[in-house]
This record gives sequence, structure tokens and C-alpha cells, in this order.
Amino acid sequence: MTLRRGSSQKDPGPEPASVQAPPDDLSAPRTLHPESGRLRGHVLFWAILIPGLLLDLLTKSLVFSCLEKTPSKMYVLIPGLLNFTIDINTGGPFSIFRGNPGWLALATVAALVIIGYLYLSSVRTREWMMVVALGMIASGAFGNLFDRMKFGHVRDFVQVWIGNWPYPTFNLADILICVGA
Repeated sequence: MTLRRGSSQKDPGPEPASVQAPPDDLSAPRTLHPESGRLRGHVLFWAILIPGLLLDLLTKSLVFSCLEKTPSKMYVLIPGLLNFTIDINTGGPFSIFRGNPGWLALATVAALVIIGYLYLSSVRTREWMMVVALGMIASGAFGNLFDRMKFGHVRDFVQVWIGNWPYPTFNLADILICVGA
């Protein structure tokens, strides 16, 4: 035992193992540290959204510029399983609502407004998993919205085959949306 500075009382030392607080409950929702304030949540959101958006736009641009030069407009990565191919999607997910890019753009803007509200609520309550998910969803939504506004369609290029059945073609923005959801 040691003496505390400025006191005649002895420091009892560390608490015995039986008295220490139990470890965090792993099933409890994860939150941002209370002392970090909202800034850490904002940084986290934008640190996911901006690189995700840039990576989505970069991959679309690179794949489309390379594949447009090939006669087949396709590059086989894993035969019978995974290809890069040029696919123009004028619809929504799985090509639903084909030919309505204006309505889909409007629906995307409405979804981004809702995401913005949820994001601000999540940062306020410091729910970091929600901030991460919303950053991913917003990143994908902005990537596909950019395509709709600039080209009138979304550029998809990842084609997965399951046996003889091709899964609908998608892009990185779609992956971000699905993983975030």
C-alpha cells in the first residue's frame, strides 16, 4: 500500500478481480464514445460516403472505357461464374421500372433526404453502426443518381452466373447499398 499525495490515507491499490466491473455486454448496441461528441460521427459518415462514391464512379469509368474497346464488350474473370460486361440499366434494382429515369432520380433524392434525417439522428444518439450503414447506402445512392443525371441510365458491369442462370448485372454502388442495408 502506498500513501496518496497530500493525504495521510493509504491508497488501497487496484480493486480485486471479484469487484471489477464486468466486460461490456456484447449484445448491447454499439455507440460512439460520449466524449467524442458528434464530430467523430460526422467524420465517420463522410469518410465512408466520399471514398465509396469516388470508387464507384472510378470503377464504372475504367470498366466501361476498357470494355468499349473489346469486340465482345465483356471480360471473363472466372469462367462460368464472374464476368465484367457493359450493361445499361434504365430502370431500378433488377431493372424494374425500365425507361423511367426521371422518376427513379426523384425517388433517389427522396431516399437521400430520409437517409440525411436518419444520419443526423444517428449522429446525435451516437449509434456508429447506423452511421456506417447510412454512409454506405448514401454513397451507393449518390453513385447511381450521378449516372442517372449524367447519362440517363445506370452503368452496371458485374455479372455473376449461378449455373446457367445469370444474376442481374450490378455495380459497386449496388453493393454498397445492399451491404449498408
